[in-house]
Amino acid sequence: MPFKGLRSKRYWNLVRTRDERPLTEKENDFLLEYSESAPSEAVLAELESEAMQFFREQSLEPAPTDHLTSVISRKWAMERKKSAFGYWFPAVAGASITAVAVLAILQILTNAGKTTEATWRDAEARRMSNRSIDFPDPRVFSPRPIDR
Repeated sequence: MPFKGLRSKRYWNLVRTRDERPLTEKENDFLLEYSESAPSEAVLAELESEAMQFFREQSLEPAPTDHLTSVISRKWAMERKKSAFGYWFPAVAGASITAVAVLAILQILTNAGKTTEATWRDAEARRMSNRSIDFPDPRVFSPRPIDR
C-alpha cells in the first residue's frame, strides 16, 4: 500500500487526540480498521495512552494560596492605577499650563491701564536723610603713605 505513511500519521494523530476530544464515528472506524491491519502499532498506541494517563493522574494542580492571590490582586490594582494616571496625566498637565497662561494674561490686561509713566524725577536716586556723610580717611586703608 503506497499511502501507508499517511495513514500511519493520521492514525497517530487520532490516537493522541482521542483523550482531548470525542472522536466521530468515521474516525473511530478508521482507528479500528488500522489497528487490525497493524497490530504492532496498536500495541504501541495503547502503551502510549496508558503512559499519558499515568502522567495525567500523577500531575497535581497546585492550589494558589491566599497570599499569592492578594499579591496578584494588589499588583493588578497598581497596574490599573498607573495606566489610568498615564492616560490622564498629559491632559491634566496641559489644562494646568493653560490655566496658568490664562491667569497671567488676565493679570497683565487688568493692570495695563493702572501703570503710570515714569518721570525723571521718580527715577533719580535720593538719600534717606540729610545727615553729612563721613568719608573714611584714605590713609587708614592704604598700605604706604600718600605723598602730598
